[in-house]
Amino acid sequence: MNRAGCRCREHPVGPVTVERLERYRREGADRGRGQAGPLLWEDADRISECAEARGDPRGVRDAALVGVASHALLRVSEVSRLDADDVSPQPDGSALVKIRRSKTDQYGDGAVLHVCRDAAGRLKRWIATAGIESGPLFRPVKGAAIQAARLGTDAVRAAIKRRAAEAGIARRVSGHSLRVGAAQSLAERGVSLAELQVIGRWTSPAMPGRYVRGQEASRGAVARLRGKRRKICRNRLQIEKE
Repeated sequence: MNRAGCRCREHPVGPVTVERLERYRREGADRGRGQAGPLLWEDADRISECAEARGDPRGVRDAALVGVASHALLRVSEVSRLDADDVSPQPDGSALVKIRRSKTDQYGDGAVLHVCRDAAGRLKRWIATAGIESGPLFRPVKGAAIQAARLGTDAVRAAIKRRAAEAGIARRVSGHSLRVGAAQSLAERGVSLAELQVIGRWTSPAMPGRYVRGQEASRGAVARLRGKRRKICRNRLQIEKE
Protein backbone atom coordinates (compact mmCIF):
# COMPACT_ATOMS: atom_id res chain seq x y z
CA MET A 1 0.00 0.00 0.00
CA ASN A 2 1.41 3.41 -0.92
CA ARG A 3 1.27 6.66 1.04
CA ALA A 4 -2.13 7.56 -0.41
CA GLY A 5 -3.59 4.31 0.89
CA CYS A 6 -3.85 2.67 -2.56
CA ARG A 7 -2.87 -0.93 -3.12
CA CYS A 8 -0.65 -0.15 -6.10
CA ARG A 9 2.10 -2.30 -7.53
CA GLU A 10 5.58 -1.02 -6.73
CA HIS A 11 7.63 0.40 -9.56
CA PRO A 12 9.36 -2.57 -11.29
CA VAL A 13 12.82 -1.00 -11.17
CA GLY A 14 12.69 -0.45 -7.41
CA PRO A 15 12.60 2.64 -5.21
CA VAL A 16 16.37 3.21 -5.23
CA THR A 17 16.51 3.38 -9.02
CA VAL A 18 13.46 5.63 -9.15
CA GLU A 19 15.06 8.01 -6.66
CA ARG A 20 18.32 8.13 -8.60
CA LEU A 21 16.55 8.75 -11.90
CA GLU A 22 14.59 11.61 -10.38
CA ARG A 23 17.78 13.13 -8.99
CA TYR A 24 19.46 12.77 -12.40
CA ARG A 25 16.56 14.62 -14.07
CA ARG A 26 16.73 17.45 -11.53
CA GLU A 27 20.50 17.84 -11.66
CA GLY A 28 20.57 17.53 -15.44
CA ALA A 29 17.83 20.03 -16.17
CA ASP A 30 20.33 22.49 -17.67
CA ARG A 31 22.30 19.98 -19.68
CA GLY A 32 20.00 20.11 -22.71
CA ARG A 33 19.86 17.37 -25.32
CA GLY A 34 23.52 17.36 -26.36
CA GLN A 35 22.60 19.24 -29.51
CA ALA A 36 25.38 19.72 -32.05
CA GLY A 37 26.20 23.14 -33.39
CA PRO A 38 24.07 24.51 -36.23
CA LEU A 39 25.29 25.03 -39.78
CA LEU A 40 23.63 28.24 -40.93
CA TRP A 41 22.98 29.05 -44.58
CA GLU A 42 26.28 30.94 -44.72
CA ASP A 43 28.11 27.90 -43.33
CA ALA A 44 26.45 25.58 -45.84
CA ASP A 45 27.43 27.86 -48.73
CA ARG A 46 31.01 27.97 -47.51
CA ILE A 47 31.16 24.19 -47.11
CA SER A 48 29.72 23.63 -50.60
CA GLU A 49 32.19 26.08 -52.15
CA CYS A 50 35.16 24.39 -50.44
CA ALA A 51 34.02 20.91 -51.45
CA GLU A 52 33.33 21.97 -55.04
CA ALA A 53 36.73 23.66 -55.33
CA ARG A 54 38.45 20.28 -54.97
CA GLY A 55 37.19 19.39 -58.44
CA ASP A 56 36.98 15.64 -57.87
CA PRO A 57 33.72 13.63 -58.08
CA ARG A 58 33.43 13.25 -54.33
CA GLY A 59 33.77 16.99 -53.84
CA VAL A 60 31.13 17.64 -56.51
CA ARG A 61 28.81 15.16 -54.78
CA ASP A 62 29.31 16.58 -51.30
CA ALA A 63 28.82 20.18 -52.50
CA ALA A 64 25.45 19.16 -53.93
CA LEU A 65 24.53 17.07 -50.89
CA VAL A 66 25.21 19.87 -48.41
CA GLY A 67 23.36 22.44 -50.50
CA VAL A 68 20.25 20.33 -51.01
CA ALA A 69 20.11 19.26 -47.35
CA SER A 70 20.41 22.87 -46.18
CA HIS A 71 17.92 24.40 -48.64
CA ALA A 72 15.27 21.72 -48.09
CA LEU A 73 15.88 21.17 -44.32
CA LEU A 74 16.41 17.48 -44.95
CA ARG A 75 17.05 14.79 -42.39
CA VAL A 76 20.02 12.49 -43.02
CA SER A 77 17.70 9.59 -43.81
CA GLU A 78 15.86 11.72 -46.38
CA VAL A 79 19.11 12.68 -48.10
CA SER A 80 20.07 9.02 -48.34
CA ARG A 81 16.72 7.95 -49.81
CA LEU A 82 16.59 10.55 -52.58
CA ASP A 83 16.37 9.19 -56.14
CA ALA A 84 17.10 10.95 -59.42
CA ASP A 85 13.38 10.86 -60.23
CA ASP A 86 12.68 12.92 -57.10
CA VAL A 87 14.39 16.00 -58.60
CA SER A 88 12.44 18.32 -60.92
CA PRO A 89 14.51 21.16 -62.48
CA GLN A 90 12.63 24.44 -62.86
CA PRO A 91 12.86 27.00 -65.71
CA ASP A 92 14.46 29.62 -63.43
CA GLY A 93 17.35 27.32 -62.51
CA SER A 94 15.96 26.21 -59.16
CA ALA A 95 14.67 22.70 -58.46
CA LEU A 96 11.90 20.91 -56.63
CA VAL A 97 12.76 17.86 -54.56
CA LYS A 98 10.15 15.27 -53.61
CA ILE A 99 10.38 13.50 -50.26
CA ARG A 100 8.40 10.30 -50.59
CA ARG A 101 8.50 9.23 -46.94
CA SER A 102 10.00 10.67 -43.79
CA LYS A 103 10.16 10.28 -40.02
CA THR A 104 6.96 12.28 -39.58
CA ASP A 105 5.22 10.95 -42.71
CA GLN A 106 4.87 7.24 -42.13
CA TYR A 107 1.95 6.93 -44.56
CA GLY A 108 3.99 8.22 -47.48
CA ASP A 109 1.90 11.27 -48.31
CA GLY A 110 5.10 12.94 -49.47
CA ALA A 111 6.30 16.54 -49.61
CA VAL A 112 7.73 18.79 -52.31
CA LEU A 113 10.53 21.13 -51.26
CA HIS A 114 12.29 24.03 -52.96
CA VAL A 115 16.02 24.16 -53.71
CA CYS A 116 17.38 27.54 -54.81
CA ARG A 117 19.49 28.12 -57.90
CA ASP A 118 22.99 27.79 -56.44
CA ALA A 119 22.32 24.44 -54.77
CA ALA A 120 20.25 23.26 -57.74
CA GLY A 121 23.16 24.11 -60.02
CA ARG A 122 25.55 22.02 -57.92
CA LEU A 123 23.05 19.18 -57.94
CA LYS A 124 22.81 19.38 -61.72
CA ARG A 125 26.59 19.23 -61.97
CA TRP A 126 26.71 16.14 -59.74
CA ILE A 127 24.07 14.35 -61.80
CA ALA A 128 26.02 15.12 -64.99
CA THR A 129 29.36 14.10 -63.43
CA ALA A 130 27.96 10.79 -62.19
CA GLY A 131 25.92 10.17 -65.35
CA ILE A 132 22.83 9.47 -63.25
CA GLU A 133 19.61 8.86 -65.15
CA SER A 134 17.67 6.89 -62.54
CA GLY A 135 18.13 5.22 -59.19
CA PRO A 136 19.90 6.61 -56.10
CA LEU A 137 20.78 10.29 -56.30
CA PHE A 138 23.73 10.35 -53.91
CA ARG A 139 26.17 7.45 -54.35
CA PRO A 140 29.49 6.26 -52.93
CA VAL A 141 32.64 7.38 -54.72
CA LYS A 142 35.64 5.06 -54.61
CA GLY A 143 38.65 6.89 -55.95
CA ALA A 144 37.38 8.28 -59.24
CA ALA A 145 34.75 5.55 -59.65
CA ILE A 146 31.14 6.36 -58.84
CA GLN A 147 29.22 3.36 -57.53
CA ALA A 148 25.64 2.43 -58.39
CA ALA A 149 24.65 1.85 -54.76
CA ARG A 150 22.90 4.29 -52.45
CA LEU A 151 24.94 6.44 -50.08
CA GLY A 152 24.00 5.25 -46.59
CA THR A 153 23.06 7.43 -43.64
CA ASP A 154 26.40 6.92 -41.88
CA ALA A 155 28.23 8.03 -45.03
CA VAL A 156 25.99 11.11 -45.33
CA ARG A 157 26.80 12.10 -41.73
CA ALA A 158 30.50 11.49 -42.29
CA ALA A 159 30.50 13.62 -45.45
CA ILE A 160 28.85 16.57 -43.65
CA LYS A 161 31.30 16.40 -40.74
CA ARG A 162 34.34 16.00 -42.99
CA ARG A 163 33.41 18.88 -45.28
CA ALA A 164 32.61 21.16 -42.34
CA ALA A 165 36.05 20.49 -40.87
CA GLU A 166 37.72 21.12 -44.23
CA ALA A 167 35.88 24.45 -44.45
CA GLY A 168 37.41 25.49 -41.12
CA ILE A 169 34.32 25.02 -38.95
CA ALA A 170 35.71 23.92 -35.60
CA ARG A 171 32.55 23.51 -33.53
CA ARG A 172 30.85 20.16 -33.03
CA VAL A 173 28.85 19.18 -36.11
CA SER A 174 26.43 16.32 -36.72
CA GLY A 175 24.32 15.15 -39.62
CA HIS A 176 21.48 17.19 -38.10
CA SER A 177 23.42 20.47 -38.09
CA LEU A 178 22.29 21.56 -41.56
CA ARG A 179 18.62 21.14 -40.67
CA VAL A 180 19.02 23.01 -37.37
CA GLY A 181 21.06 25.76 -39.01
CA ALA A 182 18.56 26.24 -41.81
CA ALA A 183 15.76 26.57 -39.25
CA GLN A 184 17.74 29.23 -37.40
CA SER A 185 18.54 31.07 -40.64
CA LEU A 186 14.85 31.19 -41.49
CA ALA A 187 13.97 32.43 -38.00
CA GLU A 188 16.61 35.18 -38.23
CA ARG A 189 14.88 36.39 -41.39
CA GLY A 190 11.51 36.70 -39.72
CA VAL A 191 9.86 33.36 -40.45
CA SER A 192 7.33 32.54 -37.72
CA LEU A 193 7.41 29.36 -35.68
CA ALA A 194 4.19 28.17 -37.34
CA GLU A 195 5.69 28.66 -40.81
CA LEU A 196 8.88 26.95 -39.70
CA GLN A 197 6.95 23.93 -38.49
CA VAL A 198 5.39 23.56 -41.95
CA ILE A 199 8.65 24.11 -43.85
CA GLY A 200 10.56 21.62 -41.73
CA ARG A 201 7.67 19.13 -41.59
CA TRP A 202 7.66 18.88 -37.79
CA THR A 203 4.53 17.41 -36.21
CA SER A 204 4.58 19.97 -33.37
CA PRO A 205 6.23 23.35 -32.76
CA ALA A 206 8.17 22.01 -29.77
CA MET A 207 11.27 20.85 -31.65
CA PRO A 208 11.74 23.82 -34.00
CA GLY A 209 10.92 26.05 -31.05
CA ARG A 210 13.86 24.55 -29.18
CA TYR A 211 16.16 25.12 -32.16
CA VAL A 212 15.28 28.80 -32.59
CA ARG A 213 14.98 29.94 -28.97
CA GLY A 214 17.73 32.51 -29.43
CA GLN A 215 16.21 33.97 -32.57
CA GLU A 216 12.73 34.08 -31.00
CA ALA A 217 14.10 35.89 -27.95
CA SER A 218 15.90 38.44 -30.15
CA ARG A 219 12.65 39.47 -31.80
CA GLY A 220 10.35 39.01 -28.80
CA ALA A 221 8.41 41.61 -26.86
CA VAL A 222 11.33 42.64 -24.64
CA ALA A 223 13.67 43.10 -27.61
CA ARG A 224 11.06 45.10 -29.54
CA LEU A 225 9.68 47.28 -26.76
CA ARG A 226 12.75 47.76 -24.61
CA GLY A 227 14.87 48.44 -27.68
CA LYS A 228 12.30 50.93 -28.96
CA ARG A 229 12.27 52.69 -25.57
CA ARG A 230 16.05 53.09 -25.61
CA LYS A 231 15.89 54.53 -29.11
CA ILE A 232 13.23 57.06 -28.02
CA CYS A 233 15.37 58.08 -25.04
CA ARG A 234 18.42 58.58 -27.22
CA ASN A 235 16.40 60.75 -29.61
CA ARG A 236 15.10 62.90 -26.73
CA LEU A 237 18.63 63.42 -25.39
CA GLN A 238 19.80 64.42 -28.82
CA ILE A 239 16.97 66.96 -29.14
CA GLU A 240 17.75 68.44 -25.68
CA LYS A 241 21.42 68.87 -26.61
CA GLU A 242 20.48 70.71 -29.75
